[in-house]
Amino acid sequence: MSDTLQPLSIRSAQGEYRVDFPESIDAAVAAATALPNVVVVADSAVAQLHQHPLRPLIEARPCLLLQATEATKTPAGVMETWEDRKSTRLNSSHAN
Repeated sequence: MSDTLQPLSIRSAQGEYRVDFPESIDAAVAAATALPNVVVVADSAVAQLHQHPLRPLIEARPCLLLQATEATKTPAGVMETWEDRKSTRLNSSHAN
C-alpha cells in the first residue's frame, strides 16, 4: 500500500479546486520551478518554517509572501495585496 495521499477536491465559496499532495517539499519545489511563468504566493510563516527547501523556488520566481489572514485567503484579497506590495516584495528583494 502506498503512503502517497490521493488528490483531494475542495469546494469553497470561491469555487472548486484540486489539492495534490507531492511526496515531499523538494518534489513540489521541483515541479513548480519547472513550470513557466510561475508566481509564488505563500504564507510567510510557512515560507519561514520551510525556508531551506523552498529557497530554490523563491529565488527563481517572483514571490509574494502573505500573512494568511481571512482577507488574504480569497482571490480578490491576493490581488489586492499583490497590487499593494508588488513593487517592494517581488523579484530580487523577496522581503518578508
